[in-house]
Order: sequence, then C-alpha cells, then structure tokens
Amino acid sequence: MPASRACVALSLVAYTLAFIALISLCRASANNGALVAPRLPDHLSQAQSELERLGERVESAFHVAEAAESRKNELVAYLAHDIKTPLTSVIGYLALLAEEPDLPYEKRERFASAALDRARRLDGMMDEFFEITRYNLGSIPVEREQVDAVMLAEQVADELLPAASGRGISIAVHAPDRPVESFIDPDKMARVLGNILKNAVAFANPSTEVLLNVHIEGESVVFAVEDTGREISPEHLVHIFEKFYRVDGARSTGRGGAGLGLAISKEIVAAHGGDITATRESGHTVFIIRIPCSCSANK
Repeated sequence: MPASRACVALSLVAYTLAFIALISLCRASANNGALVAPRLPDHLSQAQSELERLGERVESAFHVAEAAESRKNELVAYLAHDIKTPLTSVIGYLALLAEEPDLPYEKRERFASAALDRARRLDGMMDEFFEITRYNLGSIPVEREQVDAVMLAEQVADELLPAASGRGISIAVHAPDRPVESFIDPDKMARVLGNILKNAVAFANPSTEVLLNVHIEGESVVFAVEDTGREISPEHLVHIFEKFYRVDGARSTGRGGAGLGLAISKEIVAAHGGDITATRESGHTVFIIRIPCSCSANK
C-alpha cells in the first residue's frame, strides 16, 4: 500500500475511533444535545460524511433507548398506582369478612360480591397491562384475511348484549343487507370493536340505544359507534387515545380499567393503516374507525 494511502487509512481509523470513544462527551449544548462529528481535513470529505451519518444513527439509537426506558418507567409507575386501589378494596372487604364472623348473611354476601367485583377489575387491568407491554416491545403483528365486516360487527355486538341488557341498553347494528368484504385481522379488529362498544355501553345513559354502523366510504370500511350520555369535554377528547388516560368525572375511572383499552385500539387500527377518531355533540359521542380496503368487491 502506498504511504499516502496508508496515512489516509490510519487517519480515518483514528478519527473514527476517537469519535466513537467520545460519543458520550459530544452532546454539545450549543447544538441542543445533538452528537457532533469531529471535523476532518478537507481531503477526507467523504469520510466526514460517513462520520456525520454515523452520528445521526447513534443519536437516533440513543433516543429510541431513552424513549423505551421512559415507557418502562411510566408503565411501572402506573402499574403500581392502578393496582393499589382495587387491591386495597379487595383486602378491606376480605378483612371485614374474616374479622366479623357474625355479620348478617346479607352483609357478608354484599362484601363478598364487592370483593369479587374488584378482583375481576384487577384481573382485567392486568390483561391490559400485559397487552400494552407486548405492543411496546415492537410493532403489532396483523394477520389479515377476507372478512365480512357486517358479520364481525354483529358477532361483537352479540357478545356485549348481556352487559348492555344489565343497564337496559340495546345495541343496534346498522349495515348494508349484503356482506361488506374487508381485508383485516378479525381477532384484533374484534378487540377494537369490543373496546369501543364496551366503552359506549358503560357510559351511555340507561335505557338508551348504542348504535354500531358499518358502511363503505370511498376506499375504506367504516365502523362508527354512537352512544347517548354525558359528553366528553374537548380538553379530554384530544387525549382520549393516549395510554393510561382516563376521563375523570365524565367517563370515570370507577367503571374503567387501566386507561389502556382505547390506546390499544388505536395501535391496532394504525397497524392496519387506518385511523380512529372521537367526536361529541349534544350528548352524543361517536367513535369512528376507518380501515383501508380494496372495495371493488363491495360495489
């Protein structure tokens, strides 16, 4: 190897090693904490570009790791906070039953029922936490197949009829009288519709109707869930799909889970290339899900 080329190679190696070794020290405040590649001589301009790209990749990896650590800490904090409330209730009711063996049967039955209700809520919250943890570890895998969106909506509505009937609420599915073909993951979309419908049933006024509408709009299959009840304020509406967010007062935590159902729904819809929105007007809350489809078969 000619001496000049050897010198260039050695210089490049030296500069690269120096850059890697000093990465943690190169977060310059004058550049908003960004990694700054060392300046090479003009005749090494190509190497300079490579070093700058290396800096960008390292910076990106740093932010990804930082965000992951932040999500983990957030998850642990909310897990500890949200588990404590129902767990304290379960312990309290069971303690009363253990310490007062002579309680009247009606009171014992009421306390046992309350403890079971809190325990079931705790179990549901744990399911949500495990699911959102899986989704945080990577993208949500979707396994699409041709599905009749009308049949899927009717099946999900049927599953929620017992809970709705308990509050005097009916669920009506409005859809074309023919199949609406969609290319989706049926299990995950059933989870989305179940989350939205369960939310509507929980917060609709008693003895009202929850409407699930299925139709084609342009090149998308649209699911719209509407309930009549207390409105969500505009301030809460913009945050409603964020993880762990719950609307105090209007759609209270007392009937909710860990505040993950809508966040999980948004992740699943996004994995299908779609979007989910919520609107409210005059006591009506509407959740709209749009999923892209090849809709020629539905025309």
